[in-house]
Amino acid sequence: MEQPQIRYAKTSDGVNIAYTASGTGPPLVLLLGWINPMQFSWEHSGTWCSFAAYERFCTLVRFDKRGIGLSDRDISDFSMEARLRDLEAVVDALGLEKFALYGHSEGGTVAMTYAARHPDRLTKLVIHGSFRNGKTVFNPAIIKPLAALIREHWGLAAAAVTDAFAPEPENREWFTRLQREGAHGEVVARYMEVTAEIDVRDMLPLIKTPTLIVHGLGDQLIPFVNGGGESIHRRDGKESE
Repeated sequence: MEQPQIRYAKTSDGVNIAYTASGTGPPLVLLLGWINPMQFSWEHSGTWCSFAAYERFCTLVRFDKRGIGLSDRDISDFSMEARLRDLEAVVDALGLEKFALYGHSEGGTVAMTYAARHPDRLTKLVIHGSFRNGKTVFNPAIIKPLAALIREHWGLAAAAVTDAFAPEPENREWFTRLQREGAHGEVVARYMEVTAEIDVRDMLPLIKTPTLIVHGLGDQLIPFVNGGGESIHRRDGKESE
C-alpha cells in the first residue's frame, strides 16, 4: 500500500489541517484519539494493515488534528468547537455530503457532538473506547501534575504516558516516539487539560444516526462503565456518569 497523498484544508479560524483520502467506496472518516499523527501509522505494521483493510471497501479519510503531526502546530485553542472545525474543514474540502464517522477515545466525544448537531450528514456512527464525561475518566489530581511534567520535560513524560496508553513491550518504543515527535509538550498538556473537561452527556439524546458502540471490558484507561453511549450501564443496573 502506498502512502496516500497529503492535502490540506483550512478551518474557519484559519488553521491548516493535513488530511488524506484513500481507497474506493462510501466515505468513512476517522476521528482518532490522543496524539496520532498520520505519518507514523505507515511505519507500524499493525496499523498499516488495518488501514489497508478499510481501503478495500471504503474511502478512508484521516487527518491530523490541530497542533498535531503535519497540521499547524502553533495552536492554543483545543476546545470542542475547535475540534469540530477541524472535522468540518476536512469533510467540506472533500465535498462529502454524507459519510460514516468513526470516533475512538477522545475522538468519540467529537463524533458524538457532530452527530447530534448534523444528523443529516451521517450515514453511520461508530464509537470505540470513548467516554461521555471527562471528569469520570481523568482524575484532576493526576492531570495537573502530569500536565506540568509534560510542559517541563515532555521527553520524560512521554514515556510515562506510554505506560497508560501502550504498555505492551513491542509497542513502547514506537508509541513513545509517536508522541514526542507528534506534538510539542505545551500542545499535549493543553490538549489533555481541555479533554478532561469534556462533557457530552447533553448531546446523547439528540443522536439519531444508527450507532455501534464498542468498548473493551478490560479497558484500563477508559473503564467500560465510562464508555461513550447512553445505554451503557454498570453491572449492578445503575447508569454510569
